[in-house]
Amino acid sequence: MIIPNKSYVSYNSIMPNGETYSDRIESNLVTTEILSYLVTKTIHSDKTSVNVGDYIRVTTTITNRSSAKLMDILFTIAQSSGAAYVDGSVKINGNAHPSYHPVKGFTLPELYAGEEIVIEYQLKVISPIATKAITHYATFKYGLNNTAKNDVTFLENTDRLSFKVISKQQVLPAFSKSSKVYYTIIYICPCCNCCECCDYCHYDNI
Repeated sequence: MIIPNKSYVSYNSIMPNGETYSDRIESNLVTTEILSYLVTKTIHSDKTSVNVGDYIRVTTTITNRSSAKLMDILFTIAQSSGAAYVDGSVKINGNAHPSYHPVKGFTLPELYAGEEIVIEYQLKVISPIATKAITHYATFKYGLNNTAKNDVTFLENTDRLSFKVISKQQVLPAFSKSSKVYYTIIYICPCCNCCECCDYCHYDNI
């Protein structure tokens, strides 16, 4: 979003001969870019429902639609409760960067006007929580060379991803060949953390 701004001044003056003179003048035009709209951050994943051991591929795309160059870019993710980052899974614009760790944070190249960068990585579900869905988001920190004042820094989050949790709980701690084993399947809705408002179709391979 670009906000234009211009000032106007209207005045009256009395000339030496007694005549009245009126005029209206305008200033130069200045524009202000709102970076929150011009620097976009989208995040999506390849799964919406997960179970223990599942891998989730997360993709974040950062696009610079402003006229400014973004610099000192730092990309981080929050440690999700119930899911962990898979070491060595980071890709930047399709190129592998196994030493990058998004929980610790890593820097990205400068992003010029009209450019975009795509960050991919994997999460592994380690312990779904039966009381809520797993949520995940990324944080994007960048600097801007502002000619009107000192360099400024912005810190922005992506939207949050939410994953339905499918948790299988065994009732019996141990069983023999003739024992019956009962399982409870718990579906958690990501929109309100309840177990009633969504429709599911369930299959089990046991």
